[in-house]
Amino acid sequence: FVDTDDHDAIVQRTADVVERDARPPLRTTRCVRADGAVVEIETRAARIDFERRKAVEVTMRDVGERRARERAVALSEQRLRILLQSMEEGVVLQDESMNIVLWNAAAERILGLSGDQLAGRTSYDPAWAATDEFGDALPGDRHIAAVAMRTGRPASGVMGLDRGDGRRAWLSVSAVPMLRDDDVAYAVVGTFTDITLQRETARRLAESEARYRLITDHAGDLITLRSADDTLLYASPSHERVLGWTPDEMVGKPGARLVHPDDQAKLTGRTDALFDGRGAHTHTLRVLHKAGYWVWLEVVASPIASGNGSFSSFVVTARDITERLQLEEEVRQSQKMQSLVRVASAVAHDFNNLMTAVRASAELLLDSESTPTDIAESVAEITAAIDRAAILTTQLLAFARRQHVVKELVSCADVVRGSRALLTRLLAPRVTIDFAISPLAESAKVRANVSQVEQVLFNLVVNARDATSANGSVLVTLDRSTLTTEQPSQYGAIKAGDYVILTVIDHGTGMSLAVLGQLFEPFYTTKAQGRGTGLGLSTVDGIVRQHGGGITVESSEGKGTKFKVFLPVIPDVELLTLAQSDVESIPDTASDATAATRPPVLQRRSPETTTLLLVDDENAVRRTVAKALQHQGFRVLQVASGAEAMDLLVTRNIGVDAIVTDVRMPVMSGVDLVAKLFRHNIDIPVLFISGQIDDPFPADWPSAAPRHFLRKPFSIADLSDAVGRLIQPER
Repeated sequence: FVDTDDHDAIVQRTADVVERDARPPLRTTRCVRADGAVVEIETRAARIDFERRKAVEVTMRDVGERRARERAVALSEQRLRILLQSMEEGVVLQDESMNIVLWNAAAERILGLSGDQLAGRTSYDPAWAATDEFGDALPGDRHIAAVAMRTGRPASGVMGLDRGDGRRAWLSVSAVPMLRDDDVAYAVVGTFTDITLQRETARRLAESEARYRLITDHAGDLITLRSADDTLLYASPSHERVLGWTPDEMVGKPGARLVHPDDQAKLTGRTDALFDGRGAHTHTLRVLHKAGYWVWLEVVASPIASGNGSFSSFVVTARDITERLQLEEEVRQSQKMQSLVRVASAVAHDFNNLMTAVRASAELLLDSESTPTDIAESVAEITAAIDRAAILTTQLLAFARRQHVVKELVSCADVVRGSRALLTRLLAPRVTIDFAISPLAESAKVRANVSQVEQVLFNLVVNARDATSANGSVLVTLDRSTLTTEQPSQYGAIKAGDYVILTVIDHGTGMSLAVLGQLFEPFYTTKAQGRGTGLGLSTVDGIVRQHGGGITVESSEGKGTKFKVFLPVIPDVELLTLAQSDVESIPDTASDATAATRPPVLQRRSPETTTLLLVDDENAVRRTVAKALQHQGFRVLQVASGAEAMDLLVTRNIGVDAIVTDVRMPVMSGVDLVAKLFRHNIDIPVLFISGQIDDPFPADWPSAAPRHFLRKPFSIADLSDAVGRLIQPER
């Protein structure tokens, strides 16, 4: 029955037993059963006496099932060893005393220890220098494996320890206890992975994110992270400072929802275009502030690549350029205004010269007894037209801010009250007007020219009337307020300070944004042709700026308009030391201290015995003014330039009693002429005449003689009176 492969061995062993009485060890033999199956039999042979004969007693035991189990266990152990050695995770087996009794190659690599160094090492070994994930010391009894052994339950966590080479390693550890039937742990299997690199990467990432957060949270620019459909994923805190919206109010909502309707077209297709591989896109647009106004932003949008190279989001940085655009616009406006100022000044000067000649000629005609009545009436119309033209040139000069004005301490409350009756008649009966003056405004004083303040008030009220339908109303208020910070306006910032605020409100047609943008431009008007010059509001702007104030305008179509004029208040402390007038004209007399050192003033004469020197480069003006003066009885010498005057008075030594000179003349101005004469010890009374003036007179005027100023166009009576004050000071 013995399997053929084992037959010879069995025969030999049996013979050995018989001959030598040997007791060979247990042997395993394969035998064939009756059913043909091969089974493993464990045999033992022993020599015995059997019926007085030598014999061998063979005991047999079927061990097939046991050997199968042993082979299965061996195979399982082999697989386990292969599995352990192939694992990237470190594995150790610790017994009840926490001694390491089994480990894999990954454990040696991760811990930096050889097998000999690992064998028998325990969790309590201080060489580990173990810490928890926060860096605090971790005693051996708190090691994760020790906790699992003590509790009989799996445990996990992060711990740091020193490797065999001294480098610090961070491990993610899991420990599972092995339990007896009584649920008492007798060993622990620990698995761990080296997370040192991940932990360092996470630390660096956290530091990078902290730096990024620090930068974005404190950046002056606006920073947003957006998804491909333009939904805000992140908004920097600077949005609240620039736009008034908190990040929480913006995140999760479309970014384009706050963009001005007129700028929405700039965004059409831009989101898709970001992901076409051509990089960042830049554009300028208006975004709604929480307070309701628009802020200009310069926006740069850049796509963010995902790990697979695709683009799923983009970052937008934006900068508030509202102030920059306002400054650029102010520069453009300033340049435009400078050009217009030069034009307005030149036109006003030349126009006033022409009107002076026309008016003087017209008055001479009126004064002539030979002038027929019908012609005299026409001439009177001419002088009236010249007066109206003079108002127009005054507006031009007010716009140009070059008119020569007298400022004094003014109560705006008195100006408003004094204008009430006339304004009421001006608006009646179609429009009513109401006035309100606060108690604070009653005591406020400003340094201003009364007629110009009246002009501002009248212009604003007339504009309000023209914008108001029948049975409408206009409200004029006067108040006083202190601006603690600079206040922005459409037409230049208003500095912090104490102001009287003149407000004119109507509920009329209102104005569009386009109209508001051009409102103060000279010659711009929305009125029908022939109904407005376009100089009203530009004149208001020029006057207010000249007085150191500012203007704000609030208006929308169909909802009326509110003008607010800010005029700086003179502090009460200064009022105690200021004189009651602050005249910005040429002083009539020099100080006593300097007068004694100057040449004596010539004797004053009556008109009939007075010789005047008239200096003007305009022939028509010079001739007509000379006729007018001669008509008053004066002897008049005429020259066309300062050089001719110097030749007459200095070179030829011809004596005159007074000089009437134009201020603006080519080569040598009237002021330069008088200064040069003074250096030649010629100090005589001077009447300056001009169509406009740019404050050409020095503060320390080197003369003791009277000097006055007369604006063109002037009447013959005004001219005669001015000259009379020169030659007869007592007048």
